[in-house]
Amino acid sequence: MLIRYQEIIMKRIPYTLLLLFLASFSFASADVNEKASELMKLMEIRKNIDASMAQVSIYVDQMIDSQELEPEVKEAAKAKIKASMAAPVEAMKEMNWESMFGEIYTEVFSEDEIQGIIDFYKSPVGKKMLEKQPELVAATMQRMQTEMAKLMPKIQAATMSAIQDA
Repeated sequence: MLIRYQEIIMKRIPYTLLLLFLASFSFASADVNEKASELMKLMEIRKNIDASMAQVSIYVDQMIDSQELEPEVKEAAKAKIKASMAAPVEAMKEMNWESMFGEIYTEVFSEDEIQGIIDFYKSPVGKKMLEKQPELVAATMQRMQTEMAKLMPKIQAATMSAIQDA
């Protein structure tokens, strides 16, 4: 059971980060790269990475707490999962997210589009969106947990059926 949670959580980290960035970050020769760099600073990418990592930790706790386990088993499971996630999480923190997303988005957006995005994020509504980003991520992860909890019995039944058929 613990391994299953580890697998689910480890699969969710990249998905969650991708969702976070696709939902909130947009970018697009030297001038374009400078604009992408300006946009990265506006969007405080590193701060958002750290916030999403904290949300993953909360998600792990909530997922384990939702199981009918003895308190000491829950705490041991949390500790083991977090220990197994430590190295990948640390590696993700060391990644140069700014450069990676800058390159991706400069391939997708033109210089004018990047400037438009910068202008948006400097606007009152854009600033509010950036300010509320951690709240948005937390709400998204909470909703994902709720939806996964609904699906878990079906996933478990399908897995058991496949094991029995094999």
